[in-house]
Amino acid sequence: MSETIRLATPDDAATVTALTRSAYSKLIPLIGREPLPMRADHAAHIRDHRADLLFVGKDLAALVETTERDEDVLIENVAVGPNFQKRGYGRKMVAYAEQLAREAGLTTVRL
Repeated sequence: MSETIRLATPDDAATVTALTRSAYSKLIPLIGREPLPMRADHAAHIRDHRADLLFVGKDLAALVETTERDEDVLIENVAVGPNFQKRGYGRKMVAYAEQLAREAGLTTVRL
């Protein structure tokens, strides 16, 4: 299947929220609460920063939400849908964030 990465638009906010919630939901019993990415305002992040979406065929498989700062790119969220976990897509999205940093002339990515 083909893999494509594209920039999220405001129309993707609900899908980003759903993927993030499904990706992190298994952690609730382990930490006793929802992880912060589950409670984030993804619509605001898409509007104010950047989110990139990885599609496998027509299915959203993974995403990375980043914020470009003065000296680095901060990864706010990396999420991989449960059906796509254990396939290297999380690493692929981190590598994509590193590529974005290089393109912006930055040498540091923080998580």
